[in-house]
Amino acid sequence: MEASSLKTIVISSDSDYKWAANRIETLSNANPGTAEAKELKVLVKAIADYHRKAK
Repeated sequence: MEASSLKTIVISSDSDYKWAANRIETLSNANPGTAEAKELKVLVKAIADYHRKAK
């Protein structure tokens, strides 16, 4: 799964979730305004949406 080229991403499985969480950890020190920061924002939103749907 690649998030860097996507404006949105949908997490639909535990493996997607684990991948996204690991990627967020990798990107946690991204500089604002960079492609990495944008990817981080997309992934954080995707995880939040996943948690909302799980409730």
